[in-house]
Amino acid sequence: MSKLKLFGQKQSHLTPTQRMLSAVSARFAQQGTPFANSQRALRNYYAGMESLDDGDAAAIQSEADELETTLTEVITQEEADSQTTFTPAQKEAALQGAVAAASGPAHFQSTGTEPVVGSGVVQASGDGAEGDLGRLKSAVEAYDETENRNTIQLSFLYNLRAARQDDFGEAFFPTVTAASNENAVSVTMDLFSVLNDIKRNTSGDASYEWDRHNVVMALRNPKILHNDTTRCYPIVRSGINEKYFVDAAKVAPAAILLEDSTSVTTAPLKFGATIGDYIGLTATDELIAAGVFNRTDALDPHVQLSDIYVEIKGEVFRFSNLDMIAGADFNYVVQGKNRQLQLNLTLRGLNIDKNIKQANGSATTALQSIVTAEQQARLTVDVAGTIDLETGRLQMTVTDVTVTDIHDKDGNKLDVTKGVGKTAHDLFDDAKAIGYSIITRRINSNRRERGQMVELHQETRRYTIPTLAPITVIRPTGESENQDSARLDRLVTLTYIRCTNAAVDALLRSEQLIRSAGPVHSYEELYAQDTLGLARYLVTPWYQHRELDVNKEIQTLKSHERLTDLTAVLVNAIRHQVYTAYWESGYKAACDVIYGPGSKKPVVVIGTDANIINYLMVTGDFRTLGNEFDIKLVSTNNELMKGKIRWSFGRQEGTANDLSNPLHFGNMIWRPEVTAVLPVAGRDNTFSRELTVQPSFRHVTHLPIMGAIDVINLPQAVVDYNINTVKTV
Repeated sequence: MSKLKLFGQKQSHLTPTQRMLSAVSARFAQQGTPFANSQRALRNYYAGMESLDDGDAAAIQSEADELETTLTEVITQEEADSQTTFTPAQKEAALQGAVAAASGPAHFQSTGTEPVVGSGVVQASGDGAEGDLGRLKSAVEAYDETENRNTIQLSFLYNLRAARQDDFGEAFFPTVTAASNENAVSVTMDLFSVLNDIKRNTSGDASYEWDRHNVVMALRNPKILHNDTTRCYPIVRSGINEKYFVDAAKVAPAAILLEDSTSVTTAPLKFGATIGDYIGLTATDELIAAGVFNRTDALDPHVQLSDIYVEIKGEVFRFSNLDMIAGADFNYVVQGKNRQLQLNLTLRGLNIDKNIKQANGSATTALQSIVTAEQQARLTVDVAGTIDLETGRLQMTVTDVTVTDIHDKDGNKLDVTKGVGKTAHDLFDDAKAIGYSIITRRINSNRRERGQMVELHQETRRYTIPTLAPITVIRPTGESENQDSARLDRLVTLTYIRCTNAAVDALLRSEQLIRSAGPVHSYEELYAQDTLGLARYLVTPWYQHRELDVNKEIQTLKSHERLTDLTAVLVNAIRHQVYTAYWESGYKAACDVIYGPGSKKPVVVIGTDANIINYLMVTGDFRTLGNEFDIKLVSTNNELMKGKIRWSFGRQEGTANDLSNPLHFGNMIWRPEVTAVLPVAGRDNTFSRELTVQPSFRHVTHLPIMGAIDVINLPQAVVDYNINTVKTV
């Protein structure tokens, strides 16, 4: 007789994080903790206190190679066990995070590394030798070696699982990994153009008409041969600081809600006004009341010009989204104080057209003639400024606003010395820039006649990587690091959601900038206009928007044919835009020049909501854009994309995950961060131990090409019968 089983066998389910943490810990137990023999040198390297001698470098490299081998084995085993595939960026981020964690507290006070010189048509390198990365200095004092015995493992797993977005975000912005001690990456492009020799203008007037043509264009034209709690907003305080802001009679202060639901009143800052303490100017009432805003507060090195305000004939106009222009970044001064940043930016693409509105949203009266005639004017202004990240001293200056050019509704350039051209030009005779806004965060870069000539030069864009708001999980009293894997899963999930949502936001903001740029009439205009990304030197910026009423487009009355017809309507709309852009933007020519004729087919990246995607697929296949393209079709649940289809061009997976590839729409730059346990003082002299991380990432756009379709009346197109809604009480 068999024994009666009163107790079943205990079953336990391990999460992927728990399983991998156990695997790493087991290997470390067998082999010893990595970097045990070179921790001092590694910490000095991260802290920027001394250079490494040959012995230190060799020791670190040897142990880094051993660590890479060990962790790669863990990753490979997990991919096999769980049928999961980690991206190259995730793997690189995981290894970088583990190395950074081995440095201990030095990571939190590290400075940027020297740029790495690359080779090729487009080069990407780390940057940021001057200034620190903006991490909390308090973390150094809070760091406890005993509490952070698993820091290497936790940092490895956090970066492995968090350094990505959903499929929607990865399709448009594939993740690339920067080094953990880099505060910026630089992308440099070698430009190859031809131009005709010119005669100098003896009047001294500058001319941009050098008839310069990118060789890429020669293939097309035979004539020849681009949640934020630490965000700072300047706060208007009546009777105290109005002198730093634009006159309220011109731009009324506005009440906004911060990420923590705090209401503040802000306004654009005034050009020419020297602000002694911009950090103090951004202090909320809550921070002041708590008495926590003091000399230890500083600004993140990621500072950008975001808006400027121009007054014309007594009306004020706002030009926004300037932070999407890479040249709008403040960078460290070449010499002088290492906490001082400067900006020197020429804006040549301030666009005035029939869609222009005043800053307050009202229709314009002063420029009504331009609106009526559907003319287009471009304004130019030089902006310069300095800001001290430690003291908060801020000063911004601006030159007179000038007219770059004026075109009629057909795109013909007007003579501004007479006729309608002069009439339009005279509208701007009193134009002046009066105010600006910046994006900041608190911490939590003689020709002689020679005929046609070849010109080689480089264009560099530097992308600083912000240190964003922290994410924290409290470790309950009495629990040890053994339960940190579950808490780590929460950090990963929140970071994933934040990155995913940021991708949608970046996509839609990029759309607005591409849309506002207006048409380009010459190659010189293309050079002068600050559109998105380095790819503007390779392609002609292109944008098209269509509102598609699918119910009107469907002709059949037969129910069983409606879905087929609906798919055809949507696909045909996308196909028309794609092929038009492929031709008009010169994307194919750019691919042939950069990657060589016969390179892999470009990818059309199509993003939409989780409903519309069902009508773009037939039996699992997208139908169809022909043989010219591969298709990457993705969807999102983000409500900002409801009813929208947005698409652009890209490159094959594996080649798109590289900042040196400007012909993919964009990238997300991820800087690995250390996951650490920090003690935090609470009320009543109590302390909590918190598992915390500060994500560092940024979405950048390279390719100024986008098609936009807004789908309306989809429910009516899907069914031909009334749906009875049952209301519940």
